[in-house]
Amino acid sequence: MDIPPDSLPDPLDRHKLLSFYQRLNVGYETALHAISRQLQTLLIREGINANVKMRVKTFDSFFEKLLRLQRLRRQLTINDLIALRVICPFVEDLGQAEELILRNFQVVEEERKSRRQNFREFGYDATHLLIELPDEMMPARMPYTEPVIEIQLRTILQEAWAEVEHELIYKSDYSVLKETVKRKLAALNAMLNLSDTLFQEIRDGLRSIEAQNGRRRETLREKLASIDEHFSLLDEAGQNQPAGPELPQENIDGPIGQLLIQALMAHSDEKFETAIELYGRILQMRPEPFIRSIVHNHRGMAWFVLSDYEKAIEDFNRSLELNAQNYRALNHRGLSFRVLGRHEEALQDFDASIVLNGGQVNAYYVRALIHFDLQDYASALESCERALNLRPDYVPAKRLKGMISASFSI
Repeated sequence: MDIPPDSLPDPLDRHKLLSFYQRLNVGYETALHAISRQLQTLLIREGINANVKMRVKTFDSFFEKLLRLQRLRRQLTINDLIALRVICPFVEDLGQAEELILRNFQVVEEERKSRRQNFREFGYDATHLLIELPDEMMPARMPYTEPVIEIQLRTILQEAWAEVEHELIYKSDYSVLKETVKRKLAALNAMLNLSDTLFQEIRDGLRSIEAQNGRRRETLREKLASIDEHFSLLDEAGQNQPAGPELPQENIDGPIGQLLIQALMAHSDEKFETAIELYGRILQMRPEPFIRSIVHNHRGMAWFVLSDYEKAIEDFNRSLELNAQNYRALNHRGLSFRVLGRHEEALQDFDASIVLNGGQVNAYYVRALIHFDLQDYASALESCERALNLRPDYVPAKRLKGMISASFSI
């Protein structure tokens, strides 16, 4: 409820103004807490990392400002009786917070304080927003105030400067400071401003690196997904995790075992170059042939995912030389042959693998795909049926069989 101009108390009447303040203060505190909770909820929902501070001016601060305005012959209107301060780690966050406030509150004024060429103005433009205080929150208001809440947007470093400035400068007589002190303050201001800029640049740089790594991981995932979809064989190895029989504990103790664990972890984490280097170090230690066969198979899988199929085939060849019963190495070499268009060699490897282990659903499915590549649809259909005989719910084989049956007269 506004006070009629002719009923306003004299701005010098401290006693009457204090009476108004004491009566209305609880209402202002309640309204401020409500707006603060709403703003913090919005910031959290938007994922903006910010600390929100709030305050109601003390009566002494209010009265001193009123006297100052009168002394300067300015309009006796105070619009920061209640205020919120949004403090963010980075410059970029301030813009996001401002956009959020503009979308969700009735902003009646935006004040951008331009940089001044002296030490007292910190960095780039500062932003103060005035948002409307709804009547239902504050039906009566303090004389000489507007029904608004001031929201200040600052970085952490701006906030630090403001706190120090208030104690060190605002309460002092700036005119009596020595030039050496003024220069030191100017240098400190510049360093804080530069630090704010550097923090943002570092954040942008880290984001760029993360984005590049993310794109690389996504490319590898797409490659693995493509392998899984078209070959459906790496399921046995957990897609990007190395395959192979479980090693007896006595064979993996000591330095070789430690390196092998590191290599498997790197492989599982899609750090394929690191895994390849670790596999090479293990092979240089000349473990028993059984273990070397598995390590060559694992390293070949890493080369395969990195699209170096010739090196992959070299490792799979070596794995089979060391252990002719390693049907997984046959499967993986067959996959490499298929990618290179060497379909007959791929078929030979999968036929040999199935002889060694006839219970491989995925091996039958990949063999069906190779026959399909060769337009041998009858053989492709037969391999699909072999896979479905082992696992009737195996979707890739069901899908391929349906496509063959619908498109070709077999």
